[in-house]
Amino acid sequence: MLRRMVSSSTALAPLCCSRVRPWLCACSPTDRAWLVPPRRPAPTVLRLASHRREDSAADDELSTFRVHTVADVLRLIARALWLGAVMLPPLLLLLPAYLLPEFFQRRLELEMLRALQRGGPCTIKLGQWASTRPDVLPLSVCRTLATLHDTVPAHSVEHTRATIEAAFGAPLTKLFAHVDPVPVGSGCIAQVHCGATAAGERVAIKVLHPGVIRQVALDVYLMRTAAKLVEDWLPVRGLRWLALSDSADEFAAFMASQLDLRREATNLARFRANFGSERGGAIQFPRPFLDEGLVARSVLVESFVNGTPLSQMLERHRGDLRPEMGQLGLGIARDRELARRGLEAFFTMVLRHNFVHADLHPGNVLVMAPDDPSAPLGISFVDAGLAVELSARDQANFKRLFRALGAGDGRKAARLMLEHSPEHACEDPTAFEEGVQRIVQGVGLGSRGAFNLKALKIGDVLLELTTLVRVHRVKVEPNF
Repeated sequence: MLRRMVSSSTALAPLCCSRVRPWLCACSPTDRAWLVPPRRPAPTVLRLASHRREDSAADDELSTFRVHTVADVLRLIARALWLGAVMLPPLLLLLPAYLLPEFFQRRLELEMLRALQRGGPCTIKLGQWASTRPDVLPLSVCRTLATLHDTVPAHSVEHTRATIEAAFGAPLTKLFAHVDPVPVGSGCIAQVHCGATAAGERVAIKVLHPGVIRQVALDVYLMRTAAKLVEDWLPVRGLRWLALSDSADEFAAFMASQLDLRREATNLARFRANFGSERGGAIQFPRPFLDEGLVARSVLVESFVNGTPLSQMLERHRGDLRPEMGQLGLGIARDRELARRGLEAFFTMVLRHNFVHADLHPGNVLVMAPDDPSAPLGISFVDAGLAVELSARDQANFKRLFRALGAGDGRKAARLMLEHSPEHACEDPTAFEEGVQRIVQGVGLGSRGAFNLKALKIGDVLLELTTLVRVHRVKVEPNF
């Protein structure tokens, strides 16, 4: 949970600093409709608000996929060979390319992008995640990979029509007054069309790609198998404490949560209730068309949000040399107001509602900036397919850890990690506590004025922490 919280909070940092990832999905150059990548909780600890598990064909496919026949074996071998042939050449060449002129770097970055696109939903999703990590990868790579959010090949309009009609049991023309045949955005799992209801209300219509569930099931099986082989056979001391198999399981459920659009609809309804979106509050979420019966596993209809994505605002004003305009072109005071509202909303989710939007990258934050500078700014959080919550006991434990870190007490945080670790063989708890304390002090937690979210290199922090738990053989409890 802490890992998710840090990830989302640093994704909100662009409200105050320019970490950019554009996500284009519009009915016009200034409007945006949105497509979501949700994420999954750890088994039995974090819970997704969703329909019953037995209702989810996506979950069933990913959790029950097994190799039973020769055909299954051949499909897996073919898929593994295909991924190796597609991914390995650009991966092996990319690092040496940075010793060459910029032209060669750019060419190989584009080859890497094409390889990820050809690899399928899972490789595209990994590339999308990588695009948000300028603390780990060169900025040019992040900008190239960011195009994965809207350059995935779209499926045919015939499939869109057939899927919608099968999901709702009626002709498309009876369901909507208009559906744009050209998608406004296409992601690794689904694509979005702009449309209008019979009453004239603008909507965003999200439709799963054909065959995506089966392809994700194959890739997840390969990933789980590879993680198990690495843990069991690779002779690296302490490797099993990194919990690669657990991470593969988490990624599998993360992908599964994207494959059932009813989850996103349920999450949106709950967020709207929590924040009073129906009453026109400052924090808004799109309205899923649950009451109208326009939500299914493979199709989601939701209200169209007319706002400007934070990523676009940051990109637009990246080269603006007028400091009085701030990072977003709204002025410093308005920038600060927006940052305050965004962070207040995030911590309200974490500490009050215990229901957290876990994919708050800049493309999922829409800004409604009224022309009147005296009027309050509005924020809409979109793409709520990934939302996590804790049990009462786990939330209490998490708050204890949160308070310890906020106070800069790394030793206490380390003791809590050991206390709640599902498995550890730590021979020197004192050394582990000192290591966590050094990490906490290094980022300035607990020191007034020392912590700077803009300067935080979360990749370096996580590298230090994973090295520490591997050396001391501590398997960190998923919530931590």
